[in-house]
Amino acid sequence: GQQEAYSAMDYDSIPDEYKKICVGREKDKPTLLPHVKHRVTFRILNLIYNPWPMKNKFDIILCRNVLYYFSEDIKKTLINRFYDILNPGGYLIISVSDSHALDKSKFVKISNGIFQKVAK
Repeated sequence: GQQEAYSAMDYDSIPDEYKKICVGREKDKPTLLPHVKHRVTFRILNLIYNPWPMKNKFDIILCRNVLYYFSEDIKKTLINRFYDILNPGGYLIISVSDSHALDKSKFVKISNGIFQKVAK
């Protein structure tokens, strides 16, 4: 299901400029404002499952502190799947410690932990 509200710790980490435009209060708890909430879906995804259930491509994938737990073969498979499901120009953001896994991938390194699928 969708996350209904943020914990106090999560809320405190949100920059003030985003709080002003994206976060409101519901039952005295911080929550996404309706114009943002309808664009966000929280779901559990088993990365090993094939095929993935998503039908559309993404502009950004945030996968921090995840690749570390997989073998090199599975990392390579996941990186290729991330590439395939991103729109051209899309970004993959991973942990800096996992960046070496993308050394021989199709992604272009933008910065530490930030990679881009170059538009063809």
